[in-house]
Amino acid sequence: MLTSTKLILSGFLGVLACFALVLIGAIAGNRGAVSVTVTLLGIAALGLVVVLILLAAGFVLAMRGLYRQPDLRTWSNIAVAIGGLGGLALALAMLASALAARGQLSASCRPLHLRRRASRPQVTHKPQDSIP
Repeated sequence: MLTSTKLILSGFLGVLACFALVLIGAIAGNRGAVSVTVTLLGIAALGLVVVLILLAAGFVLAMRGLYRQPDLRTWSNIAVAIGGLGGLALALAMLASALAARGQLSASCRPLHLRRRASRPQVTHKPQDSIP
């Protein structure tokens, strides 16, 4: 088995593991355990960074192998290389989602006096009409 195939397949397993962490965090967040959710989403975000590196390295190795060695140009190797590129896009989307969810949750964990207050519309007083 090629090294690029191993990297891409382990990247897909990593995406599945991070997806499971995000689901567990979402379920825990719905039950009120916000600190557990923030922790799990943080771990998932760090795991997705590692998965991104694995998938990128696997894709680069696969493309280099397909370019340099004509005997490796089989349909299965080409499909794995394309899958690595798709997995890279999937991992980026999941990382963005996990970071966005983590930012929203960590903002709701702050004490009330540290939260940003929404800007309130300014009440302007109309000047009294003066009678000439």
